[in-house]
Amino acid sequence: MSELARISPLTVVLTVLGVFLVFFVATFIVIMLIRGLGQLDVGGRAARLTAHAVIAAKRPNGLRYYVTFQLDGGERMELAVDGRTYGLLAEGDAGELTVQGNRCLGFVRG
Repeated sequence: MSELARISPLTVVLTVLGVFLVFFVATFIVIMLIRGLGQLDVGGRAARLTAHAVIAAKRPNGLRYYVTFQLDGGERMELAVDGRTYGLLAEGDAGELTVQGNRCLGFVRG
């Protein structure tokens, strides 16, 4: 009896599913990296802007943190911030917000 004849159908199915799973995960990682690099590129080419803002809201979302800033003209911007910055800010704080594209570069109370 040949080697191929002794391989069970279950083994074949599990092997095929394993290959598809590895392919799916690798594709997902590549797509996320491309999206992340694309956002960094857009933000890097944008002008740096500084404006007076008030913190209107804060919210955690899993391992990410978001702060909503309200500018003097009434416009609101929700930006991702790191955990340390999130912990130091409180709703109602007023100060100077510096952004570049969709990235928060800093917020100084005052």
